[in-house]
Formats: sequence, C-alpha cells, structure tokens
Amino acid sequence: MMWKKRPLAALALSLALLLPTPAQGAEAPVIHAEAAILMEAETGQILYEKNAHRQMQPASLTKIMTCLLAIEAGNPEQQVTVTPQALDLMEDAAAIGLQEGERLPLRELLYAAMLPSANDAANAVAIHIAGSEAAFARQMNRRAEALGLTDTRFVNASGLPVQGHSTTAYDLAEITREALRYPSFLDYAGRPSYFIRPGPENRGYSFSHLNRLLLPGSGYFDARAIAGKTGWTVPAGHCLMTVAEQDGVRLIAIILRAEGDGTMGGPYPDTKALLDYGFGSFRRVELPLPAEGFLGRIQESEYYLTPVGTTVGLMVPAELPREGLTVQLVGTAEGEEGRFWGEAALRNAAGEVLWQGGRIPLTGELLLGDLLGPSAVAYLPQVAKEVPRLPLMEFGAAAVVAALVGLWRLLARRGGKEPAGGRPPEESPNAPAQ
Repeated sequence: MMWKKRPLAALALSLALLLPTPAQGAEAPVIHAEAAILMEAETGQILYEKNAHRQMQPASLTKIMTCLLAIEAGNPEQQVTVTPQALDLMEDAAAIGLQEGERLPLRELLYAAMLPSANDAANAVAIHIAGSEAAFARQMNRRAEALGLTDTRFVNASGLPVQGHSTTAYDLAEITREALRYPSFLDYAGRPSYFIRPGPENRGYSFSHLNRLLLPGSGYFDARAIAGKTGWTVPAGHCLMTVAEQDGVRLIAIILRAEGDGTMGGPYPDTKALLDYGFGSFRRVELPLPAEGFLGRIQESEYYLTPVGTTVGLMVPAELPREGLTVQLVGTAEGEEGRFWGEAALRNAAGEVLWQGGRIPLTGELLLGDLLGPSAVAYLPQVAKEVPRLPLMEFGAAAVVAALVGLWRLLARRGGKEPAGGRPPEESPNAPAQ
C-alpha cells in the first residue's frame, strides 16, 4: 500500500489572549473608563480587561508606536529638519512651537513627543523617517501587523483625530510591551521633565511630563510609575498609558475614553485602581515547566509544541498556596511575529486545577501525517523551508522518538479514528488636543 502525505485539518484560533480567572478572594476594580487593560509586561499575561478589543480612537497614545519606530530606525543623534508639513496642525493641537528650518537631534524630538505630547515634534519625526506622514503611517501599520495586531489602523503619527484612525487597549498594551524591549523607551517616556538646550540651529525648549503619576507633588504621583503617555481629543476622551514596577514585576495599564475631572472616574483614579489590583491581588511565581510537549492546532496547521526554557514566571492570585503547585499546558495560541503561546493551568498536589490563565512561551514544529495502514497516522516535522516565518524547534533524536511514541499511543486509544488534535478551552475639555 502506498503511503500518502497530507497536511492535517485546520482549526482557526482567536488571536485574543487567554484571560485569567479572577484572583481568589479579591474583587476586580471598578473602572469607569470605556476600555482598559492591565498586562504583565514580560509575558503579556492579562490581569484585567474591560472592552480591551473594542476599536477606539487612541489620541496621543498613538505616539507610543511613533516612538517605537523612531527607536528602531537607528541613530538618536541624527539631525532632523523641521519642515512646513510638520507644523501643519489643527487649531489647539498640543505643540512646543517648533519653527520651520530648525534642526534638532532625533532624541530631542522624541522627548518632546512623549512628555508634553507635542504634535509638531511627532510629525517632524515621522517625515524625517519616512519622507511623509502618510508613508510613516504605512510603516506604523506594517509594524502593528508584524506584532499580530489586527485591530489597529494608524493614519498619522500624532493621534490627532482623523477618520479611520483607531486601535484597542489590548493592541496599545502590546505595542508598549514591544517598546519596553528598548531601554531608551523608558527614558523618553519616563522623565518627569526635559530641557532642550538651544543650539546653532534650534531654540531652547523646556517641558514637563503630562502624566501626573510621574510628577512628584502633583496629587496623583505614584512611586511605582516609571513611564507613561497621555492623550486627549474630543472624540477619544481622556487616554492614559502607564508602566509601573514593584518588587521586580512590571505592569502596563491602558485607559481609553475616561471621563470625569479626576475625582469620580477619570484616567488617574482608574489607573491607580488597576495598579493596586495587579500588585495587591497577584504575586509572581517561578515554577518548573512540564518536560513533555503536546499537540496544538494553530490557525490552519497542527504543531508539536514544547515550552521555551525549564521554568516560567507567572502572575497568580496571591491566595494560592506557595508550595505543591505544578504547571500544565492546556491550550495554544499564536502571538506576534509567529511566536507561540500556551495557556497555563496550576494544579495542587492532588491534581486539582486551582487557577488557569497564564501565558507560557512555546516553540513548535509544523507536523504532517503519514498513513501507516488502514487506521493509523504518524506525525513528522515538516521541513523548515515550507514554514519560513515560524521558529523551528531543534529536536534531538530522543525527543523525536518520545514525541512519536506519545502520539502513537494517543492514536491507538482513539481506535483508529482520524485524530482531531488538541483544542483550547473554549485632561479637561479645554486642554490642547494631544
């Protein structure tokens, strides 16, 4: 009998991250903003979300992506010439007052774009990097697509209101998480104030951060905050991004369309409530990962997946026991740039599932099936050239044998049926526009 090789059947998976169950004994915060998310920065584990995938205008939180692309573009000391197009702003748009023909280092303009949310500075950066605002917006969208963010479409580098410019709280958190890979981002987004010294080709400029969580004496100062970005337009409302750190744990809080004057609702009380919840209701644990891999379906293919590394750090409800916990992989998803993730479940010594929801980085091999007889299928890795965009796992001989033996036993238990694969569990209205 001739054996026939064919791809496995497909199962489409949502790109949305798997959410944790509420922390035991802890009430989730009451958030007044229309959308919000609290994300652990290292793995992207979500601790809280409200309408996190609703497409909305982000105002100047757009500039997080602008800053990311500028950092990735290269030399921060490169001189940028301010063009007339960079100064073409709507009335009452936030700006530091750049003048046509001025030349400043790229890094100086990034401080201006991130701290006082200067739209003239953001435009100058975009035109310098891409030649025009439209071309830069295309770069922004390609970068979002590379991160696997399907609900984002940027039209400009500043976030000033324009039709079709939208993203989500989740996407903004992921963009921030990517930007945090670069230490310079914390400097551009975290300094309380900055002074651009006058030079032969530029005036001097002095400004402070607009995110009050970073300003001592502001009334909203929070010592945990290490970076942030503000935003406000009429259609977007108050928007706020804050990165905070405590005891080695770094959290990202995104608030979209918050209303109020800061006493009832508003971006600052909402953000403080999120940070108090994240740092107070969860603790970080480091646990050994299971040595064996498992079968998981991702989009149109099936993969043999194994954890990256031997341990994993997870944010778990503070009330869980500190001893006797083990990690089990119970679901899969594909994240940005072809990276794989597994959903973690924690079990106690008796095998009971206590909590489910953390993310574990995985690596995987795309598998194909070979018919060995009338009812049995063996799975083998597909050659690398057929999956150029995915990271391939380096299998040792013993690992391959162990994987195939496990799969063969699984098929035998299913009585010769075609295997279905593993499935996952189902600022004021009068403020300048930023």
